[in-house]
Amino acid sequence: MYLWYDTKNKKECISDRYINCTVCDSHFSCTSSDCEDYEKYIKGNYIYHTGDIGSALVSLIPLDIKELKKQITDLCMPYIYKKINKEIDVYNWLDNFSNIKNQISNYYDIFYSISPLQSFYWRYIYELEQQRSISKNKEIFKYNLKHTFLDFEYIIAYINSCIKDQTFYDVKKYDFADRYYFETEERLSSWELDTIDLNYNIPRGNRAVDFNNPNEFIKDLNEKYQIKKKEQDERFKIYDKVYYIEHLSEFARVSLHEILKAEYKFKLCENCGIAFIPYNRSDTIYCDRPSPQDSYKTCKEYGARKAYQNNLNSNESMKLYRNIYMQKQMLSKRNPDIESYQKDFQNYKTQSKKWKNNIKLGLNTEDEYYSWLKDLRRKDNN
Repeated sequence: MYLWYDTKNKKECISDRYINCTVCDSHFSCTSSDCEDYEKYIKGNYIYHTGDIGSALVSLIPLDIKELKKQITDLCMPYIYKKINKEIDVYNWLDNFSNIKNQISNYYDIFYSISPLQSFYWRYIYELEQQRSISKNKEIFKYNLKHTFLDFEYIIAYINSCIKDQTFYDVKKYDFADRYYFETEERLSSWELDTIDLNYNIPRGNRAVDFNNPNEFIKDLNEKYQIKKKEQDERFKIYDKVYYIEHLSEFARVSLHEILKAEYKFKLCENCGIAFIPYNRSDTIYCDRPSPQDSYKTCKEYGARKAYQNNLNSNESMKLYRNIYMQKQMLSKRNPDIESYQKDFQNYKTQSKKWKNNIKLGLNTEDEYYSWLKDLRRKDNN
C-alpha cells in the first residue's frame, strides 16, 4: 500500500496496486506475453482515500480495539478446531483468512488496504503449523492478536499525550520515542520511496539497464523518457513524498510523524471525547466522525443540534420566538389561500431578524426583545 503526501498543501492519499489484473484477471501473474493491456495494469493504482494530512489516522482513533479483537477471535477460532482435527491443512488457512479479512473490512473500510490481519496472519500461521494441541494454539493466537495492535495503541497513547503536554508535538521527540519504543531496525525513513519510481512506473529494484553500455543507454534516453512521461499517472504528480507500508502499525507511525511535521494540533471532541484535528478553525469543538449517539450524523451535526436545543430550553427569548414561529408557520401552511397569514409569517421573520441584529449591534437588549415577543403573543391570542 502507498501513502502519498503533498507536504506543501498538507494533503495525503492512500492507494494500492490492483491485486488482480483489470484485463486478464490473473492474480499477481499477469505478464506482457499473455495480457494485451499489461502496461495499463502495472501502473494501475486504486485510490482508497484522499484528504488532509492525518485525516485517515484520525478516522481510526475511535476504533474499539477490544471489539475488533473479539470479532477476529470469533471468526478465526472455528478454523483452529478444524485444523487440529485435520479437517483443513495450514494452507487452507490462506483462503479462509482472506474471507475473514473481507468480513472485517466490511466493518472498517480502510482496513481493506491497511489490514491489521495481514501482520497477524504472518505472525501466527507458521507457528500454527507446528502445533498440535488446542490449548497451545489458543495461547499462540491470543499472544499474536495482542501484539498485532500494541503499536497502534501506542500511537493513540502518544496522540492523547499531545493534548495534555505540548512538548509531545516536537517531531524530534516523537522520532526518538518511535525508535526507543519499537527497538527495531525498522525506521520511518526505510518505508519512504522515490516518487519518481511510481510516477514514471519504474519497477522497484529492477532498472533493466545494461550498466556495461552507458552510451547505448544515453542514446535511447530521449525515447525512453518520452514513453514514460506518457505513462505517468496524473493523479499522483502533486505528491512529493510516498511511503510503502503493509501493516496498521506502519501506517499509524508514518501518519503521526507527518501530522507533527505539518504542525497540526489535536483536540478532544466535545461530543465523543476522542482526539481529532481541527483543520479549518482552531476553535472547532466537534469532529466530523460519526456520532456515537446517532451514526447517521457527525459529531459536528449532532453536537450543534444538541447545543441549539439546550440553548432553546435555557433561553426564554429563543423559546418564545420558536413557539410563535411554529404557530405562524402552521397557520401559513394550513391556509395557503389566506394572504394575511402569509404576510404575517413573513413580517414576523423579518422583524425578528432585525431585532437579533440590533441586539448584536448593541442597539437593543435581550430584555426588550423578550418584551416585544410577549406583546406579540398577547395580540395573537386576543
